Amino acid sequence: MSIKENKPKVSIVGSGRVGSTAALLIAMQKIADIYLFDIVENLPQGTALDISQALAGSSSNVIIKGGNDFQLINDSDIVVITAGLPRKPGMSRLDLLNKNIEIVKPLAKKVANCSPNAIILTVTNPLDIITYVVYQFSGFPSHKVIGMGGLLDSYRMKYFLSQAAQTAPELVNCMVIGTHGPKMVPLISQARINNQPVEKLLNSTTVATVIEKTRKGGAEIVSYLKNSSAFYAPALAITTMVKAIVKDESLLISACCMPNNQYELSEIYINLPVILGAGGIKEIVELPISKEERQALQVGAEEIKSTLKQVFS
Repeated sequence: MSIKENKPKVSIVGSGRVGSTAALLIAMQKIADIYLFDIVENLPQGTALDISQALAGSSSNVIIKGGNDFQLINDSDIVVITAGLPRKPGMSRLDLLNKNIEIVKPLAKKVANCSPNAIILTVTNPLDIITYVVYQFSGFPSHKVIGMGGLLDSYRMKYFLSQAAQTAPELVNCMVIGTHGPKMVPLISQARINNQPVEKLLNSTTVATVIEKTRKGGAEIVSYLKNSSAFYAPALAITTMVKAIVKDESLLISACCMPNNQYELSEIYINLPVILGAGGIKEIVELPISKEERQALQVGAEEIKSTLKQVFS
């Protein structure tokens, strides 16, 4: 494959741990050329050079560049927004809200101006609110503005279920929907271990523990890292979603999206099962979830609506 061959252009706004790790994973999988932007002088340039040197030891020939000029991301196919402040110990996702909105709002407008045909993938927390803000200020259609949180939470649930069942994670099939926060809804009714319903394999106490661990999965990492939050699992979730779009995989995952009366929800961004492929979200899938899970989904949705009223009042 010629190094001059045109590849999709994926730009990552924010060259911190999440953005740089995602850049490495995307590059190693040869998914797209990567363009890293950050306001911190020389950070994206150094990160791009480091990754380029790593790629020299691999079979990947994608291009990776970094810079502090926003024009670097012109004409991107996908723009990943990781810019924002990380959560610190004792800080809720909502504590981050006002500061990260100030960061993301002008970014959404800039992306719309320089890459009007792009798909935007948001990572910045609090995810449900930030994704809605990006949707509002980019002016993009909702199927082209997508949040990453649901897939990340699903990875965490998969890990905790595999630990509880003492089996390989690859034998676990599960999904988390709802808010990307404490009111998320791990879909136990849909979860399977080696194609068997989880509720037939694990007792109710163990299932409750898995749900609790999943909901606190991110906060636990913050408690260990102190001044940072998770970045490896978020970076893999970004990579999976970027690949699904670039390769048109029509992948069924949980992602932050705007429903149009699916699950009796609308006018908010919330994590739901979607089919992700070329062009962004192809479909929001209604799964036969339990009555309790549907009620929990509505509780989280009401919390999002309440916060949006505060933001846009």
